[in-house]
Amino acid sequence: MNTDRETPALSVAELPTAPGRLPLLGHSPQLVRSPMKFLESLASIAPLVRVSLGHRPALVVTDPALVHDVLVRKGTSFEKGEQFENARVVLGNGILVAGRKDHLKHRRILQPAFQTGAIDSYGVLMHREATHSVAGWTPGETRNIQQDLDELSLRIAMTTLFSGNLPQAVASEVRTWLPVALKGVALRAVLPLRRWDGTRLATTTRFHRSGEHLRNAVEELVKAAEAGSSNADMMNRILDATAAQTEGHISQAQARDEALSVLVAAYETTASTLGSLLLEVSRNPRVEQRLLRELTENIDPSHPVRTSDLRRVPYTLAVVQEALRLHTPGWFLMRRAATDVVLGRTLIPKGTEVIFSPQALHHAPSVFPDPHSFNPDRWEDTPAKSLPPGSYLPFLEGRHQCIGNHYALHEMVTILIAVHLRWKLRVPASGPQPRHVFRTVMRLNGLHMAVTPRRTGNEGED
Repeated sequence: MNTDRETPALSVAELPTAPGRLPLLGHSPQLVRSPMKFLESLASIAPLVRVSLGHRPALVVTDPALVHDVLVRKGTSFEKGEQFENARVVLGNGILVAGRKDHLKHRRILQPAFQTGAIDSYGVLMHREATHSVAGWTPGETRNIQQDLDELSLRIAMTTLFSGNLPQAVASEVRTWLPVALKGVALRAVLPLRRWDGTRLATTTRFHRSGEHLRNAVEELVKAAEAGSSNADMMNRILDATAAQTEGHISQAQARDEALSVLVAAYETTASTLGSLLLEVSRNPRVEQRLLRELTENIDPSHPVRTSDLRRVPYTLAVVQEALRLHTPGWFLMRRAATDVVLGRTLIPKGTEVIFSPQALHHAPSVFPDPHSFNPDRWEDTPAKSLPPGSYLPFLEGRHQCIGNHYALHEMVTILIAVHLRWKLRVPASGPQPRHVFRTVMRLNGLHMAVTPRRTGNEGED
């Protein structure tokens, strides 16, 4: 048992319970209807707050220091919780959902695919796809930019994974079923739906069918890469993994699961962050002008971005950081105590589900003044490394820090350059207004924007 000898341990029963608990449903309705309002409100109650997910008890951690304990200082005492078990139903057992014992093995397999040289090679593909995509927009039209970003991010993810000619039928399967899978994972995290898994109903739900379709589609691409019929850059690196712990080349099923994990992470989180970023920039002309000036002076849009180029655009990186803070894709995450462990002054029994919200942590006024405003300047005064541990977690931290964080940053900057140096975007006052929806990833329900070509010397003006 992992305990802190210097502090006496309270029991979970002594912790406060979140208000608004309903019979049978618990706090699930609040997490479905207004999740961020509910989660942010818990910080004023206690560092640890009891909630009920239907009939299932859980603890919400609201204190950044205790979240840091869960992820880093006492990370070996926690494993991925029910949220990730739900995801395994559709995604297999890749790095995104791998348990505590398997995670390091998966990470070592994928590590070569995310080194700087590899990411720079993917940057060539990112640049090609982004440039081609935005070149097809028509001046004066109103487009659903979020839909464009979804399509572009999916194409980049599939192209960097499986370079070459992607079968349209396979791409269509991924495009159709991936949103179904991600929505299902989110709902099952807060609603009592797992009881269906062992029944005949499990074979007929769209959630379960989404997993079958996704695994079959990605497996076809893995087979093509193994046969050498595609020039698959990232997939070749994964298939060539020969670390000692893999006992030679990884199996086709494991390669499929790793590819599916990368595909999910690379597609949804990047597209959702970019939608929020472009919306915030369009609402803040001063930010837009400064961003445009830095990119114009330091970046050649006709060439792919290299990792070394990012050092020349610090304000651009601050804009991305602020978008990740204000609109964090991974808004709701779960862990499970793998052993009895003391968290703060409370003894957490083995098997307890623990919840934390990076999005709620990123809106703490004690750490981020005026937390609901979009202010990239805050990162000039307060670098992320100087913040209290656990305060800023767009890619998590510790053993489970996102292995693709530099890949995601590279892609976001590449797409931002392709869009921002060519087009000015505005949400028409008379059109549908964007709003965030919460599933596995927080994202905009749509982003209808009028597109206008940039004009030298007048770029930031309306």
